[in-house]
Amino acid sequence: MPLIQEKDRPTESSEPNIADGKKSTPAASMAPETEAEDRSFPFFGLLCYADALDRLLMVSGTMGSFIHGMGPSMSYYILGKTLDVVGNNMGNNEATVHELSKVTSDLIYFQATLLNAIRFC
Repeated sequence: MPLIQEKDRPTESSEPNIADGKKSTPAASMAPETEAEDRSFPFFGLLCYADALDRLLMVSGTMGSFIHGMGPSMSYYILGKTLDVVGNNMGNNEATVHELSKVTSDLIYFQATLLNAIRFC
Protein backbone atom coordinates (compact mmCIF):
# COMPACT_ATOMS: atom_id res chain seq x y z
CA MET A 1 0.00 0.00 0.00
CA PRO A 2 1.52 3.36 -0.96
CA LEU A 3 2.21 5.90 1.76
CA ILE A 4 0.99 8.84 -0.32
CA GLN A 5 -2.43 8.43 -1.80
CA GLU A 6 -3.83 10.27 -4.79
CA LYS A 7 -5.92 12.63 -2.71
CA ASP A 8 -2.84 13.70 -0.68
CA ARG A 9 -0.98 14.94 -3.73
CA PRO A 10 -1.33 18.55 -4.85
CA THR A 11 -3.72 19.05 -7.71
CA GLU A 12 -1.64 21.74 -9.41
CA SER A 13 2.08 21.46 -9.88
CA SER A 14 4.71 24.09 -10.57
CA GLU A 15 6.35 21.97 -13.25
CA PRO A 16 6.20 23.39 -16.78
CA ASN A 17 3.32 22.27 -18.89
CA ILE A 18 4.84 20.72 -21.97
CA ALA A 19 1.85 21.35 -24.20
CA ASP A 20 1.59 25.11 -23.53
CA GLY A 21 5.19 25.82 -22.54
CA LYS A 22 3.88 27.72 -19.49
CA LYS A 23 4.08 27.04 -15.80
CA SER A 24 0.82 26.44 -14.09
CA THR A 25 0.50 28.50 -10.92
CA PRO A 26 -1.81 28.06 -7.96
CA ALA A 27 -4.80 30.33 -7.58
CA ALA A 28 -3.96 33.89 -6.53
CA SER A 29 -6.60 34.16 -3.85
CA MET A 30 -5.89 32.89 -0.37
CA ALA A 31 -8.05 30.39 1.43
CA PRO A 32 -10.66 31.92 3.78
CA GLU A 33 -8.99 30.30 6.78
CA THR A 34 -5.70 32.13 6.19
CA GLU A 35 -7.46 35.43 5.58
CA ALA A 36 -9.25 35.08 8.92
CA GLU A 37 -5.95 34.31 10.68
CA ASP A 38 -4.26 37.43 9.28
CA ARG A 39 -6.92 39.84 10.50
CA SER A 40 -6.62 41.06 14.08
CA PHE A 41 -9.56 40.99 16.45
CA PRO A 42 -10.23 44.29 18.26
CA PHE A 43 -9.79 44.26 22.03
CA PHE A 44 -13.09 45.95 22.74
CA GLY A 45 -14.77 43.32 20.57
CA LEU A 46 -14.16 40.89 23.42
CA LEU A 47 -16.12 43.06 25.82
CA CYS A 48 -19.33 42.79 23.79
CA TYR A 49 -19.58 39.14 24.88
CA ALA A 50 -19.21 39.93 28.62
CA ASP A 51 -22.22 39.79 30.88
CA ALA A 52 -22.70 41.62 34.20
CA LEU A 53 -20.78 39.04 36.23
CA ASP A 54 -17.80 39.20 33.85
CA ARG A 55 -17.73 43.00 34.08
CA LEU A 56 -17.94 42.85 37.88
CA LEU A 57 -15.03 40.39 37.97
CA MET A 58 -12.96 42.55 35.62
CA VAL A 59 -13.55 45.68 37.71
CA SER A 60 -12.83 43.94 41.02
CA GLY A 61 -9.70 42.31 39.58
CA THR A 62 -8.47 45.66 38.31
CA MET A 63 -9.06 47.33 41.67
CA GLY A 64 -7.39 44.41 43.46
CA SER A 65 -4.34 44.64 41.23
CA PHE A 66 -4.04 48.38 41.88
CA ILE A 67 -4.14 47.84 45.64
CA HIS A 68 -1.78 44.89 45.42
CA GLY A 69 0.62 46.96 43.31
CA MET A 70 0.68 49.66 45.98
CA GLY A 71 1.82 47.12 48.58
CA PRO A 72 5.60 47.54 48.37
CA SER A 73 5.49 51.34 48.35
CA MET A 74 3.07 51.41 51.29
CA SER A 75 5.33 48.99 53.18
CA TYR A 76 8.24 51.38 52.75
CA TYR A 77 6.04 54.28 53.85
CA ILE A 78 5.04 52.47 57.07
CA LEU A 79 8.67 51.47 57.67
CA GLY A 80 9.67 55.12 57.31
CA LYS A 81 7.02 56.18 59.80
CA THR A 82 8.24 53.53 62.24
CA LEU A 83 11.85 54.68 61.96
CA ASP A 84 10.77 58.30 62.47
CA VAL A 85 8.90 57.35 65.66
CA VAL A 86 11.91 55.51 67.04
CA GLY A 87 14.32 58.28 66.03
CA ASN A 88 12.22 61.16 67.37
CA ASN A 89 11.53 59.53 70.76
CA MET A 90 14.97 58.11 71.43
CA GLY A 91 15.11 58.76 75.17
CA ASN A 92 11.44 58.44 76.08
CA ASN A 93 10.24 54.83 76.06
CA GLU A 94 6.62 55.64 76.94
CA ALA A 95 6.27 58.09 74.03
CA THR A 96 7.92 55.57 71.70
CA VAL A 97 5.48 52.82 72.67
CA HIS A 98 2.51 55.20 72.35
CA GLU A 99 3.56 56.38 68.87
CA LEU A 100 4.44 52.84 67.74
CA SER A 101 0.94 51.67 68.69
CA LYS A 102 -0.45 54.20 66.17
CA VAL A 103 1.89 52.95 63.46
CA THR A 104 1.06 49.34 64.34
CA SER A 105 -2.65 49.99 63.80
CA ASP A 106 -1.79 51.50 60.38
CA LEU A 107 0.19 48.36 59.59
CA ILE A 108 -2.68 46.07 60.60
CA TYR A 109 -5.17 48.03 58.46
CA PHE A 110 -2.75 47.93 55.53
CA GLN A 111 -2.26 44.18 55.84
CA ALA A 112 -6.01 43.54 56.03
CA THR A 113 -6.57 45.66 52.91
CA LEU A 114 -3.75 43.93 51.07
CA LEU A 115 -5.06 40.49 52.02
CA ASN A 116 -8.49 41.36 50.61
CA ALA A 117 -6.87 42.71 47.45
CA ILE A 118 -5.00 39.45 46.94
CA ARG A 119 -8.31 37.59 46.91
CA PHE A 120 -9.48 39.57 43.87
CA CYS A 121 -6.28 39.15 41.84
